[in-house]
Amino acid sequence: MHTIILKFLHHRSGMLLVLAAFLLSQSPLKADDSLTLVIQPIYGMDKTHESFQPLASYLSNITGTDIKIITYPNFITYWKETRDGQGYDLILDAAHFTGYRAK
Repeated sequence: MHTIILKFLHHRSGMLLVLAAFLLSQSPLKADDSLTLVIQPIYGMDKTHESFQPLASYLSNITGTDIKIITYPNFITYWKETRDGQGYDLILDAAHFTGYRAK
């Protein structure tokens, strides 16, 4: 059973479904009814934003919530800005940082 779940999550649709379920299960949103999604600056700011905009648009369509992408000019700024867990609702981070951010 564990293997089936892992295979499901490795597929893009599985990951999107889990993310969408998470978004839909959240408590009431901020006054502006939007979520901020922070993404690592793996391609630079402009290319990262351009590459992940289809994901944000898709999630916005299925949840009815505006998803705003935030990225930073470099990893040092990214790490400083995301270290405290403030200023964003969702973060698309590398797996080895997941445990680092968990409390």
